Amino acid sequence: MSTTPLLHLQHLQKNFGHFRALKDVTFDVYPGEVFGFIGPNGAGKSTTIRILLGLIRASGGTATLFGRPVWQDSVQIHQRLAYVPGDVYLWPDHRPAAPNERPSPHDSNGYPDSPIWIRSHQEGPDLFQR
Repeated sequence: MSTTPLLHLQHLQKNFGHFRALKDVTFDVYPGEVFGFIGPNGAGKSTTIRILLGLIRASGGTATLFGRPVWQDSVQIHQRLAYVPGDVYLWPDHRPAAPNERPSPHDSNGYPDSPIWIRSHQEGPDLFQR
């Protein structure tokens, strides 16, 4: 196993005004490791991830990803990284179907204003059969 961590956090801190969201978060993730980042609501998981993505700046400490500082080198880091949040909504009023609901058979997802529905009907019904 490599001795250089892919992800390195040392004494990471984040304050929002007088509220301290992160206090001295320190850990490393090495190549080949599987790392679970779990905790209760409000524990700082999303704040830590936003710092790692370079979306918000840490108030203190250091964070590196692929050996690069996350705030200064976020563009280079994003060339090697993908992130899909758990609460992503692509279209207004888009929601998962309830277990007893079935989408209409004539469209892709039941929402006629979505790009998938529009594209599939503009290009013909065989779009998803190619």
